[in-house]
Amino acid sequence: MEEKIKKLGSLVHQLYMRLQKMMAIGQSKHRDKKKGRTQNKIYSFNTFHRYYREGKNFLAFVQLRHPECTMLDECRKYCSEWIDYEATRILKNGRTQSAWSISLKVCALHKIFQIKPGELDRITAPKRYRADIFRSRGITPSDMMFFTEDNLPAICFLQSTGCRREIAEKVKGSDYLTIDELRADMERYSSKAELSPEEKFRYTLIKEALTYFSDCEHFLLHYIDKGGRSRIAPILGPFADMAVELLRKTPKDKKVLESIPNEAGIHSFRNDYSCSVYRRYARLIKDIPYDRINKGSGAAYQSDVYILRKDQYGRKLDRAAMLKVSKALGHNRIRVAADNYLYGMEDEDHEDD
Repeated sequence: MEEKIKKLGSLVHQLYMRLQKMMAIGQSKHRDKKKGRTQNKIYSFNTFHRYYREGKNFLAFVQLRHPECTMLDECRKYCSEWIDYEATRILKNGRTQSAWSISLKVCALHKIFQIKPGELDRITAPKRYRADIFRSRGITPSDMMFFTEDNLPAICFLQSTGCRREIAEKVKGSDYLTIDELRADMERYSSKAELSPEEKFRYTLIKEALTYFSDCEHFLLHYIDKGGRSRIAPILGPFADMAVELLRKTPKDKKVLESIPNEAGIHSFRNDYSCSVYRRYARLIKDIPYDRINKGSGAAYQSDVYILRKDQYGRKLDRAAMLKVSKALGHNRIRVAADNYLYGMEDEDHEDD
């Protein structure tokens, strides 16, 4: 047993050192992607920790079934065996692992062993479908545990801001901003001949917030969110007033929420927030103008109508409103709003709350 532990420890050390050499914090993934230089680089600490975790799970599997392996590269030939095992393993809830979980494991192995497209041992990740997502879709028993009077402030805050857990747990009173404060800062920055890097950064955030949400009164600064992005998002929804009151009562140097229970369905609250933003800005589909001409048929069509596909085939959404939803959530593609949010809405069900 001690010998096996020593072998596994050595393999884990090799894994850690290999991933550590790939760390490229602060480098531009966008620029490297254009030049095809992302294969041997990891751009975020979260990605590193996830790949390291999955790599350790893989090595534990290899040591159990193939204890003769002492070098990391010797384990490469067992990648497919581990993925097949994980894809069929039954979890405590009676289900198998989702396509998202398996895809993460596949990506981790490809990165660890530098398995490139076209190589014989490259693993094909399973297809992922929105309809297969169970987490935070609808009311679950854990949700009912969270919906208590004690958690009411947290519920109102999460539904009105769309914060991810990592952001919600570090938001302070100073992150609350009003439209008047944003306009005053914008005017002050615009009058300056030269801005410092910090001022340029804040100027960019304010400009985007005022471009897309100039009709809103209250905002929240989401600082260093997923992907290293920051944004200033509007506070909207049926409980927005309660969320604003909570923010106003919180001292500027204090956290709004000290902690969020694990039972909180964060993604479900982000969906509620998305629907609130969409309803505020969406037009009825029949009111969206036919503003383009199809070159092939010569028929007019609505370029601002987004038609969903796959399991949501035939549903139509206002493209302009979807863009605002994506901006409020911190995404750059409107497709994200359709694929991951707005799943509880019916067509044209977007009257003001």
